[in-house]
Amino acid sequence: MLTRIVRRLNWSRHRWTVKADLEFHDEIFKDAGYDPTDSSYPGAVTIRRFADLAAPHVAISTFVADLGCGPGEITCELARRFPGTQFVGVDHSTQAIARARALAARLALSNVEFAASDVAQWRAERSLDLVMMFDAFHHLPAPREFVTNMSAFTRRFFLVEPRGNWYGAWQKDVELDWVAETLFDMRDRLAYSLGVAEAAPPPSRSARSNAGDPIERRYPLEDFQHLFDGFGLDVVGTVAGIERYGTRPDAASDLRREVGDVVYRLFVDLDTMLRRLDLDLAAKHWAIYAEKDRVFPRRTLPAVNAASHPTTPITKAYAASYRLGNSPSEARVGETLIAEVHVTNLGWMTWSSAETPPVLLSSRVLDRGGRIIVPDGPRAPFPQPVQPGASCLVYLPVRAPDQPGTFSILVDGVHEGVTWFSQAGAPALSFPLTVYQSS
Repeated sequence: MLTRIVRRLNWSRHRWTVKADLEFHDEIFKDAGYDPTDSSYPGAVTIRRFADLAAPHVAISTFVADLGCGPGEITCELARRFPGTQFVGVDHSTQAIARARALAARLALSNVEFAASDVAQWRAERSLDLVMMFDAFHHLPAPREFVTNMSAFTRRFFLVEPRGNWYGAWQKDVELDWVAETLFDMRDRLAYSLGVAEAAPPPSRSARSNAGDPIERRYPLEDFQHLFDGFGLDVVGTVAGIERYGTRPDAASDLRREVGDVVYRLFVDLDTMLRRLDLDLAAKHWAIYAEKDRVFPRRTLPAVNAASHPTTPITKAYAASYRLGNSPSEARVGETLIAEVHVTNLGWMTWSSAETPPVLLSSRVLDRGGRIIVPDGPRAPFPQPVQPGASCLVYLPVRAPDQPGTFSILVDGVHEGVTWFSQAGAPALSFPLTVYQSS
């Protein structure tokens, strides 16, 4: 009880609202330059694995609701696998539902439909054999009330949720994204060495705006047992849910498809191994099946060494270190400053500003709350191709924001139209900047 109170106090600091949560999801679902059914896309591993975990429960169902379905990628994957089952996907984001309907139409799926609605308010027109939620339950503002209301329509739930700890945060003791990331790095190096052609993705947008604030209430096992009072819970862990996609995640090629399939099969085997060793509940996601008035054996969390997470063991293409020469600390509104940045190439690829697309140095600006307010700063070229292990000095123009205040400048490399270095695993350099109103 005490830990539950602490969690509520921790969450209350965020002042989450349904409106801000919707703004956040509308932004992230605004567009997509990838095909979720193509194994070239790293996210396809998660789509397939989450669908695998739901499949045994869907197989004995005729009418299934996927609530908080987002762009419907897992919903459509299951609808393809089970053509005799009727699916309805519901999400509060109209951007997500538009994408879901387009995907279902492209796949010619006649057994799935999508509706834009707040899932907490949505009510089924008839009884449901199963209610599914993939990484969506923790966005609910009132989860216990939701379970009570939906219990009028179903006796069975299936969730995939981040593993929560006593403080209500995401616990990642066994986080194996570095395994996939290593294989993606190996793929990129092989493609670079052999000159493998790839279908170019659409031009990449700059960093997304920080619109909205998603509700993020993550729960430990005892909370799920409380929230689903009267239900039996069958819980297994999964290492799926890759967050780091490597470079050019929207690009496609036969090599990328082969590696994507290898990663998927490896993650299946890793899940199987951890379950066999009774260590799977230490993984970062849980697959939770809840059935009314059913009894399942209660499982306990394994003891694990969570001192540190492994990092990818091979060199990356965009590994870099930065050192600031002069450090501009003050500026007037809208003023452009010059920062001296010493950059060292710690990766395996030569960076050239003369090639197409060029590799450049740039910056982003964050406000005091950590929100990006300038997603794309001025670019500066490297003075010569930077070989692996080499360093150079770059004079980077940095434009001060158009309002006074205290800001953070993030210095970051960018392979134009491919990736920011920080998105490929190289931390950006940060320095503070105080901006004054022009006199």
